[in-house]
Amino acid sequence: MKMGDIIPALKKMNVSLKHEKPGDMTNGQLHAVFRIVGEILGDQPTVTIEDEEAWMKYKNNFLTRRVLHAWAKARFKIYLNSTSATEKTEIMAELFEQIKPVLFKCFIEEYGVEGLPLNPLTFRAFVWNQAYIARKFHCYKDEQYWNEMIDMIDTLKEECFADRWKNIY
Repeated sequence: MKMGDIIPALKKMNVSLKHEKPGDMTNGQLHAVFRIVGEILGDQPTVTIEDEEAWMKYKNNFLTRRVLHAWAKARFKIYLNSTSATEKTEIMAELFEQIKPVLFKCFIEEYGVEGLPLNPLTFRAFVWNQAYIARKFHCYKDEQYWNEMIDMIDTLKEECFADRWKNIY
């Protein structure tokens, strides 16, 4: 799996990320990789052809709108109803279960052509790429929602993947 397959804007750049088992990367390593990629892409003021194509797909994608709408309606539960980290994780898991079908369909529609497997790494990269596109084209509310979903994914990977019996993906 190549990061250029997951993040199309990297295809035209001289950026090569390689890791033997990306699925085994820790959250810290993932954050570092995505932060570095974000910095590299953020330093590119021009909009590439890949960015334009991604933007057209993003703004015309019905499933993307459904995901953002579902998240906008449900996100307040995390902040209003949780008093402890455990409660917050439980609420996140519940919300994830609610929006998972649409999120997965969105992932498959976007990356199904490339044949990328649906796993925690590719799924997180997909959501990160949506946040990148939203930021690149100044849709800051969308970017905020995607970043909140990234936090949810990171929390659930850490909390729920510790026990393999509770595999939410």
